Amino acid sequence: MPGPNPPPYRVGEIYMFDTCTHKCGYCWLAESGQVLDFAQLEPFKDPAFIDKITSFFLSRTAQSVKWLLQLTGGEPLIAPNLDRLAAPLIEASHRFAF
Repeated sequence: MPGPNPPPYRVGEIYMFDTCTHKCGYCWLAESGQVLDFAQLEPFKDPAFIDKITSFFLSRTAQSVKWLLQLTGGEPLIAPNLDRLAAPLIEASHRFAF
């Protein structure tokens, strides 16, 4: 007997920043040098900035519809406080893709 259906997901693609540590040969950001701009990570060091993003998505949700947030950019996994961003959303049954 199949289990309950998961809630439908509303997809949000978030381009976080250009910064990246990989410098892949095919990437236009690596060619431009923008991947080396670590100043783009500064806003993510501020807990209030992270909380503002989290509250934006939590306030635009319903019990029957959840977010599937696709984080992209340079390399979103190097964002400071990524755990602070993801934890409350994951606890509310939202999902992330990188």
